Parts: sequence; C-alpha cells; structure tokens
Amino acid sequence: MHEESTRDKIIRVGFNLMRTKGFDHVTVNEICQAVQISKHTFYYYFDSKEDILKGFSRIPHELKQEILAQIVTLDSPLEQYLAVIKPKIQYLESCGVEIIKKMLVSNLTAEPTLSQSNSSQKSCHPLLDLETSLIEKAQKKKEIRNLSDPRKLTEICFTLMVGMAQIWATTEAHFSLTERYLEAVKTILCAEIKMPAESVR
Repeated sequence: MHEESTRDKIIRVGFNLMRTKGFDHVTVNEICQAVQISKHTFYYYFDSKEDILKGFSRIPHELKQEILAQIVTLDSPLEQYLAVIKPKIQYLESCGVEIIKKMLVSNLTAEPTLSQSNSSQKSCHPLLDLETSLIEKAQKKKEIRNLSDPRKLTEICFTLMVGMAQIWATTEAHFSLTERYLEAVKTILCAEIKMPAESVR
C-alpha cells in the first residue's frame, strides 16, 4: 500500500479543515497540529495556506478505491465512466463557493494542468488512463457517438469540470453543479462527431 507523503497529508488535512471550518477560520498552526508537523516543515512544502489549494485537483485521489469498487458492478463502459467522474464533481460542489473561489485565485499562478508533461498531468489527474480506457470501450460499443480521440475527450471533460466549478462559484449560480456537469458531459460524448478520414487508422 502506497504511504502518503508529508506533502499530500498536508494538502488532505489542510483542505478538509478549510472545507469544514471555512478558509479564513483555519490557521497554519492548526494545520500543523492536525498533521503533527512543525511550522518549519509546513513552510518547507508550502509558502502559505493559500498554496495548499494549488493541489486541489489531487484531492480526488482519496476516491479511487471507492470508485473502482463501484464500477466493477456496472456493465456499461459509459456508466462506469460517469461513476468515475461523478464523485469528483460532487466533492467540488460540497466544498462550497468560498473554497472554490479561493482555489481559483490560488491556481491563477499555477501552470495549466493540461499543458504539463505527461508525468505531471497523471499526477494531477490520476484516473486519466482509466477514464480514457472507459471512453474508448464505450465508443466501440457505440454508447458514445463522439468518435474523437478518447484521451482528448477525457481532457476536455476534466477541463470542463474545473471550469464549471469556477463559474458556479464566481457567479454564485443557483443550480446543481453535479447535475449540470454530468448533463454537459453526456452532451459532449453523445454528439455524433467522427474523426477525420486521414486520422482513422
């Protein structure tokens, strides 16, 4: 079993404290006490508590085992894919408007996720390969009519998740983020788009 790194533990514990108590009501000292580290160790990994939020896209790591246990009971690759992405958007929605806004501000200075190297991208989006595989299987079973490159579709849906969460928070829109996101994903995947003839192998 993979041992959680100190950095990942700070992100997980710090983020959960902010999510529960509110960003402005959590101090670095409180995070250090909860993680059982010194302030020196905290500042070795992060410049501030705001810096923790730059790791927000790694939070769904915790959901991986739960997701894998659920998808094995589903026969449809499309339903399996939706089961993988649904907990992520639910988690972001449960964070609330305040935390999502802070995430947005903290990530303005971060490198765009989808322009990073493959290794960095997989770190930020740990289920990338699984999601791509499920989309490809769903295309072959004609559950997904959009025949664009499966990896590109996975990246688009991931970017859409982050973008919709930010719009939901900054406009304080009164709608279910999870329901609206899943509807948008289904629209993208079920649009009848074929690969150009020269791209077909």
